[in-house]
Amino acid sequence: MAINTAEFIADKLERKIAVLRIHDESSATPLTINGFTATSREFSPSPSGTRWKRDYQYLRGNRAYLKDRDELEGIVKHVTGGWGDKEEAEGGSKWISTSGDLEWAIYEIARRLSIFQRSEVELSLIKHEKFPRSFKGIKDIQVDPLPLLNRFLQNRQNGDKKLTQQAIHFANASNEILYFGKIFPKFILETTVWTYLTPGFELPEYFYKPRESWGVDECWINRLVWTPSENLSYTEVKQRIEQRREVVRVEDETVNKMNELKL
Repeated sequence: MAINTAEFIADKLERKIAVLRIHDESSATPLTINGFTATSREFSPSPSGTRWKRDYQYLRGNRAYLKDRDELEGIVKHVTGGWGDKEEAEGGSKWISTSGDLEWAIYEIARRLSIFQRSEVELSLIKHEKFPRSFKGIKDIQVDPLPLLNRFLQNRQNGDKKLTQQAIHFANASNEILYFGKIFPKFILETTVWTYLTPGFELPEYFYKPRESWGVDECWINRLVWTPSENLSYTEVKQRIEQRREVVRVEDETVNKMNELKL
């Protein structure tokens, strides 16, 4: 059972103090007792805290490597590789994908359950922490790929510009935040399990069609304001969610005004 509500999670995402990671049996980077570990051979075996602090933690303050063409090509390849399929690229990826958008996360979960017919999908809430300079413990390495990808597209003279544009589009849609190398277990606040029949936690009303249109014993996926099996784009789905959110807002305001008049 979920500890946190959708509203609580959405607030953390909006304040940029948490992110979400979607994963299932097909994920190249599954959740293990070590947390999430990137697929690059560089991180095999999964780095201990001591090794991380010795070999990688300095990269939090030294971002020069993010100007390297090969590193940027790696980010493009990672972002366009999708969230569901095993990575085929030789050597794997140094990055782990997360999202700062609850609506996109629900869209992706429903898509995996409906289109790819996963038996279950997990959603992890991850602390997106800013550490004081005096902190001596383990610090993760987070990167917003959008500014990097936009500069890379503007500056590149050759190579696959179309793929870079796709990476920008995807990172923007999912509000993607990349983690370098590893997400340690201590940063994972909660993991919920989603199935076709049962959501990991209760969703706000605006995710669903009006109650009068629900079928008897209809599962949560079939009550959504979009039909996941139609494989709509996230842009289309987001429009439907926003339209429904506005309807719910107006209905709530009307009910509140009527209640005030009764007092």
